[in-house]
Amino acid sequence: MTSNDRGSRPRKSRAPGVIRVIVSIVILAIVLRYVSTGEVLDRMRATSPALWLLVFFGFLGGHALAAAKWRWLIGGVVSYPRAVRAHFAGLAANLALPGV
Repeated sequence: MTSNDRGSRPRKSRAPGVIRVIVSIVILAIVLRYVSTGEVLDRMRATSPALWLLVFFGFLGGHALAAAKWRWLIGGVVSYPRAVRAHFAGLAANLALPGV
């Protein structure tokens, strides 16, 4: 009886994950070499909290409208809260799964 017969999973290599982390660090280092971090921080401080909140809630509102649109397109067979959860789950999947 082999170890796979007993239900244990084969060991996966960590190399792809390590390579992705290294590539991300290299890209970030290249970007930071050409972009002045002090200037970026100054611009972030110059943005008013009210403007930041307005843009943030506008962003969320746009996604709420997109969820309503998809709910309407499929005929309203799901509740609006469920459509919003599904929409945000799809956003998370689109952001996370390509890197997996």
